[in-house]
Amino acid sequence: MNGMLICECKSEADEGYPDLSINLGRVKLTFKSENYLLHEPYYGGCLVTFFEETGGISEFWLLGDAFLRQYYTV
Repeated sequence: MNGMLICECKSEADEGYPDLSINLGRVKLTFKSENYLLHEPYYGGCLVTFFEETGGISEFWLLGDAFLRQYYTV
């Protein structure tokens, strides 16, 4: 499914999934499962909202909505 990761879960707040931490330089960002999982019954579980981009010249991770929901404020 075009590079998307799908995992088994009952909801975004499924207690079976840990908090994930990512270091960006000297800053450690920790994401709760409700911010990096998106429950999608059509696929039979949850979509992981982090994406690895491997096409082209460089490889990187897109933090997208998970980052915006937890760390960006207006």
